[in-house]
Amino acid sequence: MRVYAAGPDGIIGTIDDQRIHPESLDYRSATFTLFLPFGPLEPGLYQVGIGKDVADLAGNPMGEDRTF
Repeated sequence: MRVYAAGPDGIIGTIDDQRIHPESLDYRSATFTLFLPFGPLEPGLYQVGIGKDVADLAGNPMGEDRTF
């Protein structure tokens, strides 16, 4: 998972974007859930990307990278 904040130009996908890293990882095996807390985020534009190798509980990969 990747999270980017728009840089000074205010546009996502340009050279000045800043990658934001999670503060920690918290995996809960009872619910098969991974939490990635990023702390307080400043107001602005963000982009989240998930890699194609992420899979569901049945093991089916997403097949392609997703960005939203």
